[in-house]
Amino acid sequence: MKKFNFVSILVSFLLLGSLKAVTAPSGILYYVPITIQNTQTTATPNPFQQMIQVNVSKYSSYMVYNSSFANFEFFYANAVTFKLGSNANQPDLQSPNTIDVSIGANKTSVSLTVHPTYQTVYYKNISLIANNDAKAYNMAIKVDTPISGLPSGSVAKAYIYAAGATRTLSGSPPAPRSGYIAVVDLTTSGLTTIGSLSSGSDYEIDIYTYIPEGTTLPSSPTTAQLYLVYSPETISIS
Repeated sequence: MKKFNFVSILVSFLLLGSLKAVTAPSGILYYVPITIQNTQTTATPNPFQQMIQVNVSKYSSYMVYNSSFANFEFFYANAVTFKLGSNANQPDLQSPNTIDVSIGANKTSVSLTVHPTYQTVYYKNISLIANNDAKAYNMAIKVDTPISGLPSGSVAKAYIYAAGATRTLSGSPPAPRSGYIAVVDLTTSGLTTIGSLSSGSDYEIDIYTYIPEGTTLPSSPTTAQLYLVYSPETISIS
């Protein structure tokens, strides 16, 4: 049997919430952000341990602690998270490939790996963006590292839909023409505004690719890294 020619495309999303978007646990009066960034060439293990040193004198008017009592705690804000879509981890082109969807332990990151071939390939609802908070959030997607290495004339885009929305492909090459909330070009850096996601609602993420027939596909996976930015205020970042 003749095998398909395909390319592996990895799209990684990370949450980037503004400080005003933090939802603190009940009883928290004051908080400060702590950012842990991996600057090594190897991936962060899951789970991992990290020592955090705090300058106590800087927060002496807020912190009280001794050998048996402390009035502070660590927490992470998860007002917005990622979830598996209806086609997550389902069969992809050419066995044993699957539509790989991997969500981080705290549901604040997701990696999507698809294996499209020539012409148009469309992946519907492979991941969800969920608003778990009691208020709405404005959202945008920032392409930090765009896909590179695809043949000339190729297209790779993420389409964002409201949960349960109807999809329609038309034109030549066939592509979504309407019904979506936003479209993100995965081959170009930039910020794309999505809109406001109301409390308890979801967005669905689709991946669309078009690769001209007769071109040479890259032999190694090509990747893109994106940030999902969310805030109750207007989003303005570069």
